[in-house]
Amino acid sequence: MKVCVITFGCAFNKADSKKIEEILFKKNIELVDENKAELLIINTCGVKRATHNRIINYLKGLKKKAIITGCLVKILRLQGLNKNLVIAKEISEIDKLLKKEKSKKIKKLKEDIGIIQISQGCLNNCNYCATKIARGNLKSKTISEILGEIDSKIKNGCQEIYLTAQDTGCYGFDIKTSLSELLEQILKEFNSLNVKFRLGMANPTYLKKNLGVIIKALNSSLFMKFLHIPVQTGSNKVLKEMGRDYKVKDFVEIVSQVRNKVKDVSVATDIIVGYPTETEKDFLETVNLLKKLKIEVVNVSKYSKMPGTVAGAMKQLSSQDIKRRSVVLHKLIKEYKK
Repeated sequence: MKVCVITFGCAFNKADSKKIEEILFKKNIELVDENKAELLIINTCGVKRATHNRIINYLKGLKKKAIITGCLVKILRLQGLNKNLVIAKEISEIDKLLKKEKSKKIKKLKEDIGIIQISQGCLNNCNYCATKIARGNLKSKTISEILGEIDSKIKNGCQEIYLTAQDTGCYGFDIKTSLSELLEQILKEFNSLNVKFRLGMANPTYLKKNLGVIIKALNSSLFMKFLHIPVQTGSNKVLKEMGRDYKVKDFVEIVSQVRNKVKDVSVATDIIVGYPTETEKDFLETVNLLKKLKIEVVNVSKYSKMPGTVAGAMKQLSSQDIKRRSVVLHKLIKEYKK
């Protein structure tokens, strides 16, 4: 049996796909490109409506047998697309679905970049987010588990390690530890090695609690000088209506501190345009925030309602207004990057 694992979504999903590949490896199943595969395992993403639609259209066009897993199967009812598709709500179910498949001996899996999930779920309840529905509340790995995974990745040839989560900032709150303690241990254990770490997305609320050690890590030779802090909007009113428990000034203070204390750092953020309650005044506050800070990497997403969310039940803005605002932001970002 020849299998291809197809991944939609973020680094967290890519880490899940690595787990799936490890299941296949243990069963001696051959990993191949999509065009050579007899079976596809499709790891879906539930963050954006546009991605939902792309995945659904892809699934509708499939002619091969496929196992569908990931966030989308927990958010939408995907049954009935066609008889060749099987749903696996958890990765562990894939092993059972593959039990009768024939196998072929394959070489040991090698990775250039190791992706490690330090936790799953989060402590927030954002009104627009379907990922919380799929991933649930925060569940952190222990520091010793994470250090063991890092050691294993390095021994397998990884020279870059990505620490990922739905929110790395809140890591450890459920097991009485913290991101600061994890980073301190990483700095202690791996400081002499030729490896680079990259810290994944951290929301402002919990990032602030760990900022001192994060700055220390970013100033070390071990960590890439990159920090992803999603602000989502420049309006405090909209932040409150989104269910985000920080203010714009918190984001500004974090960016200012990081830029002042870490030379050549690159900051990334996320912006949602067209949230149901966003007025033109609110949008202009977002424009002014980006003009002021000139964030290096900005991921602009047009709001689209997600099933099961509070915001999805609200009266939506017109698609024309959302598109216009998106165009304005993209133009602004392009101009200040010249």
